[in-house]
Amino acid sequence: MALAVALSTVPFTAYASTSDYDLPYLELALPATEFTTPASLSFVPLDDSLDITDRFTCPNFLTAVREVTNVPYPNPVLVSDVSGIRWLSLLEDRGITSFDGIEYFAMLESLHVGRSSANTLDVSNNLALVSLIITDGSLITLDVSNNLALESLTITGGLLTTLDVSNNPALRILEVPGNQLTSLDVSNNPALYSLIVDGIGASSWNQLTSFRCVQQSCTYSIPCKQQSTNGVRFIK
Repeated sequence: MALAVALSTVPFTAYASTSDYDLPYLELALPATEFTTPASLSFVPLDDSLDITDRFTCPNFLTAVREVTNVPYPNPVLVSDVSGIRWLSLLEDRGITSFDGIEYFAMLESLHVGRSSANTLDVSNNLALVSLIITDGSLITLDVSNNLALESLTITGGLLTTLDVSNNPALRILEVPGNQLTSLDVSNNPALYSLIVDGIGASSWNQLTSFRCVQQSCTYSIPCKQQSTNGVRFIK
């Protein structure tokens, strides 16, 4: 039986280590932080036999799902076919324009998407998600506010102008090169030990003018448009 997840509030403590990247960097010594955040889970059963074929509005994504689940056309794709999948990797360009239907992957822990033309990605129901990687995409909006377990987020070559990670206390790695961000606030991410903000291509620069870290008085102006190798490295 598939499960939907409801949240309640419990204490959460985050710790971090170090990592290496060959980029100019900002190094900050920040203490582990204890805070309260929604993290305990209660489960509401879903109907495993529910036909969700028509929820995949992009035919190319539906085709990929059929391949992963071994559900041949014209058989229906059911909740039970996708709810237990933990890893989904769609690296090649499949012409995906929408990820509608991803919300039924209830146990998904890792999602890696290569080139696509989808402008939005809704992972608000993928509460088990730990790693999200989107490369060479066209994302304009991304909502990760429900993904409390998220530890690694990489969005490269997208069109993001804003990114809210204030409700991702477990986030350890954040990489957002080649987007169009103007500000980034990681003051509520005490587990964060690596942040990469770098440009990819002359027309794909982040133009970050402010960076706010976990220390309330720590605000920086970061010139991220000088050269392709210029970036930010945040080490805890």
